[in-house]
Amino acid sequence: MNETRRRMFCEGRCGSRGIYGCDATATEERVRPRPVSRGRHDPSKTCGGLFHVVLCFFIIFISFSAHAAGVLIETKGAVEVTVAGKKATPKVGLELPDDSKVKPAKTAVAQVMLLDGSIISVAGGETFVVGPKSDPNKKRTTIEGIQIAMNEVAKTGRGPTVQGMVKMGQPNVRDPNRKMLGAATMGIEGLSPVNTAIEPSDTITFRWSPTTKIDWQSPLLAIRDENKTTIFVESIAAGVSSVTIPWAKMGLKTGGSYKWHLGYKDGETIVVKGNHFPFQIVSDRNQQTLAADLATVERIGLESSAGKNLLRAQVYYKHGLYHQTVSTLAPLSGKSGAAVKHLLYVSYRRMGLIKDMRKYE
Repeated sequence: MNETRRRMFCEGRCGSRGIYGCDATATEERVRPRPVSRGRHDPSKTCGGLFHVVLCFFIIFISFSAHAAGVLIETKGAVEVTVAGKKATPKVGLELPDDSKVKPAKTAVAQVMLLDGSIISVAGGETFVVGPKSDPNKKRTTIEGIQIAMNEVAKTGRGPTVQGMVKMGQPNVRDPNRKMLGAATMGIEGLSPVNTAIEPSDTITFRWSPTTKIDWQSPLLAIRDENKTTIFVESIAAGVSSVTIPWAKMGLKTGGSYKWHLGYKDGETIVVKGNHFPFQIVSDRNQQTLAADLATVERIGLESSAGKNLLRAQVYYKHGLYHQTVSTLAPLSGKSGAAVKHLLYVSYRRMGLIKDMRKYE
């Protein structure tokens, strides 16, 4: 059996091999389905294990200065905000560099998230100064790891930065001058799920660009596990740009890493067309942590849906749910501060969706 392969060096969590150590197909690849292994999946053996990624990020970010810049999460009533000595319009997602001031009127209140992951409520009549001059004894709520997204924004040089923090190029790129090979290369543009974790659900919708030409006979969608074993094949109609498949039908496991692709069958051989698109299912352990983090967001008591969704999106980002992050933030992008735009930028970049990423540059 002849195979034409090319290893694709896309930047991702695991270094030069891609976000989940993916192998991408340069042309057509002929693969005979192998018997499906039913052994227990060990996330610790996959470079895409969410626990290891979150732990790695937390170790990196905990070393940053505690004198962090922040983001305005919510205002209720009249709130005066000063940025760089000038008054700014208070709105959800407004970025607050060091020395920014947030001053609610006597009957007003404001919520600020700092880049150390803490969320501070500023009561009426108080003046909160972002950065080293802020009150260290101020009561705060902390969601561990929620600062990951905004810290990645800060590393790109687009958002507020932490004092003394070294700016590093694009997120998770060892060489800032390298271009990312993502979901839109090699002719077939996968849209979702691509380079993202997803939660277990009744169905999964696989989407690719409507401009993708499926001009071959008997097209299909196939899923491989981490051992490159084809575990599921579904016929698709020519001309469609998505297919929704019941969860139970695919045999996916929580914590598992997978790749999907389009193609067709030639006898017993599956011929791959274009790329393999990696995705991961959130593990049982991380589902519990995710639920706890979202419950903490609710306990903060934000009244605006925009403020809640800004925090929820950062929780999703922490857990590698990048598609869920952009779905949550996209409705806010036209009426919120720059933080929303910057979070969308890094999320699309994580998924390799460069066309979408460039909308938020």
